[in-house]
Amino acid sequence: MSHYKMISIPEAVATVLAHTPVLPAEDVPLGPAALGRVLAAPVAAREALPPFAASIKDGYAVRHADGAGARDVVGESRAGQLDAAGALECGPGQAVYVTTGAPVPSGADCVVQIEDTRPAAADGGGDGHGASAAAAASEDAARRQPPVKAGGRLMVLIAPSKVGQDIRAVGSDIA
Repeated sequence: MSHYKMISIPEAVATVLAHTPVLPAEDVPLGPAALGRVLAAPVAAREALPPFAASIKDGYAVRHADGAGARDVVGESRAGQLDAAGALECGPGQAVYVTTGAPVPSGADCVVQIEDTRPAAADGGGDGHGASAAAAASEDAARRQPPVKAGGRLMVLIAPSKVGQDIRAVGSDIA
């Protein structure tokens, strides 16, 4: 039998906190001096990272609503070339070649990986496979094909499954 009165957990916590002094915040340099310490306030980034919607894969930025089918390639967006990418726009029936990490142009809302595309036939019809359909259908052949450049025609073989497919949203790494 204890000589002390039984108290609830919330009452015990309140008693401990009432007798525990609050320490002032200190500025310490990053590195060993900061180890084992607790932040006095949340850390906030000055800018979102990525600062733009970025492609997760090499492929083509397109509009989800267009589904599978032929597209006119109207430009390219490469990682590290922000000025050129900002002027690009992807309209209905168009595609923009994008590399991993590149900005997704306005108007596009998803990326189709390059393996799910083929150059379209020169006459604008068909799927661009021609007489070598078996060779072009292999994954290896898809990986080796050069991207369709601006002014060319592209065949998207698989409709993007959703808006935002293969795009890192603004601030998805650091808000």
